[in-house]
Amino acid sequence: NDDDDDDDSEEEVEDAELNWEGTAAKGRLKQLISWLERAKDQAPLIVFDECHKAKNLLPSPKGDGRFVGGSTLTSKCVVAMQKALPNAHVLYVSATGASEARHLAYMLRVGQFNFPTMRDFISTIGSGLGAAELCALGFKSAGAYLCRTLSYEGAEFGLDEIEPGDELHLMYDRAADFWHLLLRVWDRIQKEAKGVRRSHGLSAYWGAHQRFF
Repeated sequence: NDDDDDDDSEEEVEDAELNWEGTAAKGRLKQLISWLERAKDQAPLIVFDECHKAKNLLPSPKGDGRFVGGSTLTSKCVVAMQKALPNAHVLYVSATGASEARHLAYMLRVGQFNFPTMRDFISTIGSGLGAAELCALGFKSAGAYLCRTLSYEGAEFGLDEIEPGDELHLMYDRAADFWHLLLRVWDRIQKEAKGVRRSHGLSAYWGAHQRFF
């Protein structure tokens, strides 16, 4: 039953911030936590570089109010490390901005503005770009968020136009003809075969098309 699957998925991640002990007790993550716990004289600094890879801690909302998907292992490990080392300083580093406020759920150290968990905070302010901007403003005002761009001082730019030769023109035209033929073949298969969903095949087709060109 699809409805039951969605409900189970929502329950699985609803308290993802709290159910971290099992994740922290496994493999390499357990070794890292044990190593950092030895720094008793001073709090260690944990730097999560490319931290956006932990963005899928909370499920994706559906239009009917339900949620789909579950927490990724990366997001669980990031949360587990922060929970297991409450005295550690944490630095989140990423050049990729969050497209939704729920993608910030793993950032337990930035502050929850008197909410019990980051999930409660994000659920209250809602989703979308406006909510993400609200998060950024709040974090900046609290001194928890720093955004910088690289300097262009000393950088030089130049534009060169390179005219492709006849051989390259021919190669490109043949490639375009091949992909057009492949699309026509798929359309023919989809019309004659039963139980074949056109959307699935087109998704794979355009993905391969983009990678090729």
